[in-house]
Amino acid sequence: MRIYNLTIYRFIAALIIVFFHYGRDTILSQHVFFVGTINFFFVLSGFVLTLTYLIKDMSFSRYFRARVYRIAPVYWLALLVTLLLQTEPISKRAAVLSVFFLQSWFPPYPATLNGPGWYLSVMMFFYLIFPQILAYIKFKQLQPGKLLALSSVVWLFTQIILTNLLNSPFYKPYPSIPHDLIFYFPISHFSSFLLGIAGAYLYLDFREKDFPSYMIILGLILSFAGCFVVLNYGGWINRQIGFALPYSAGVASPLFLALILFSSFAEKRFSGEWLNNSVFNLLGQASYAVYIFQLPFQKFYLRYLSQLVNTRPELDFYYYLVFLIVFSIAINKFFETPVRCLLFEKF
Repeated sequence: MRIYNLTIYRFIAALIIVFFHYGRDTILSQHVFFVGTINFFFVLSGFVLTLTYLIKDMSFSRYFRARVYRIAPVYWLALLVTLLLQTEPISKRAAVLSVFFLQSWFPPYPATLNGPGWYLSVMMFFYLIFPQILAYIKFKQLQPGKLLALSSVVWLFTQIILTNLLNSPFYKPYPSIPHDLIFYFPISHFSSFLLGIAGAYLYLDFREKDFPSYMIILGLILSFAGCFVVLNYGGWINRQIGFALPYSAGVASPLFLALILFSSFAEKRFSGEWLNNSVFNLLGQASYAVYIFQLPFQKFYLRYLSQLVNTRPELDFYYYLVFLIVFSIAINKFFETPVRCLLFEKF
């Protein structure tokens, strides 16, 4: 089952993260500054994996190979490019952990080398445990409402723990081991992934119901607005409540789930097949390369291309972004897709 709204959402979320990392000095980032967008991918992954594998009778071996073939070749290529462009001494331990998707488990290594790769380290853990979660849900015959309630309790419990750690003497700002444990450790993001799984069950339970158009539109508006406020005005929210929230560790995940659910219902209600066009599909498919190559390509751009463009910093970032998108499309078409097909054919 495929929901076309979600394909283009991947690309938009990847762009926001690139802006967050490298476009902070642009005029646009002075007005829109989303902290914690990465958790959208965790929720979305749980949602899409459940829709894909819930009714499939597939062995764990075939399932896990499909996941590895999907992310590993591009991930390893980006890591190799990062190592080749590295000017500082390379930590052998960081390199080994990164190769085996283990860096997020061992502070202070999550953001070393190709920093954005920490997300794939977390996702590899989720890929490993997803079949067991699905089997448990089926064994217990959990109803969608109960599963969502259980997931919400896990999310709330996780947020309480992380919030207390963030506001205690234990926490030290980045770079530090406490920061890594709160924001990069896989368990910190598990509740976001679990919410996505619960959301998929809820969607499948209600997808045949004919919701009024106004309800879906209102839900979309409110979920968009909620995401915008929580991710863009975190500092203001912290001042109002008197303590800091761990925005990059899943605070907005329930809002992300609401956005995903209402977008899915909207596609069905308003015949969203128009989103199934070549441009949106191309950008959606390239979103993974946009995300994982953002750092190595930035190093490459600054070293070899920026001098050729020779423009002011504001435009320099946008040139980098355009080059990154074009490069990511090429990577998807000429490396990612062919290598994945070859691996499936040979193994």
